Formats: sequence, structure tokens, C-alpha cells
Amino acid sequence: MLRYTENDKKEIILKSPTGSGKTLMLCNFVNEFIVHNSGFVFVWLTPGKGDLEQQSRSKMEYYFPLNKSMILSDVLTSGFSENSISFINWEQVVSKSKS
Repeated sequence: MLRYTENDKKEIILKSPTGSGKTLMLCNFVNEFIVHNSGFVFVWLTPGKGDLEQQSRSKMEYYFPLNKSMILSDVLTSGFSENSISFINWEQVVSKSKS
């Protein structure tokens, strides 16, 4: 997938059934991108009110433990860090409640 970042295409769509490894493929892509590039910040947005962002972060930390992963509270406290991956639940960003 890394080769797709070398052209002008702005969008990559990864569609596959549940449990087929999309998260792991994206984790691998992010890891490879960080290895070959610097000065970027990844924001990994997840939908829904569940804990999908934590599930994704756990996979990243398990398979690629050298990458710096953050959650929304980390970003709000210290800001984004270069070559980091921030796992954020979109519902927390747009929610009007203080949950």
C-alpha cells in the first residue's frame, strides 16, 4: 500500500469483511510510512460509541510496539507528536455531552 502514497491520489479505500485483517493492514501501512518518512502525524478516527479506537491502538502497540501511539486525552494534554499515531473516537470529538 505504501506505493499509493507516491502519486497524486488523495484517497485509499480498504474494504473487506469483518475479521479479515483491515486494522492490521492499516497498522502495517502506518508503520511502513513512518519508517520511510518523517515529520508526519497520523490521526486514526473511529466511529461509534464503543471502544474501537482502543482496540485499534492495542493492535498497533502489539504488532508495532516501537511506534508512539496516543489517545485523545494525550493529544489534549501535550498536543500531537511527530511520527505518532493518535487514536481518537469521532463521537468524543463531536459529542456535545461531557462523557
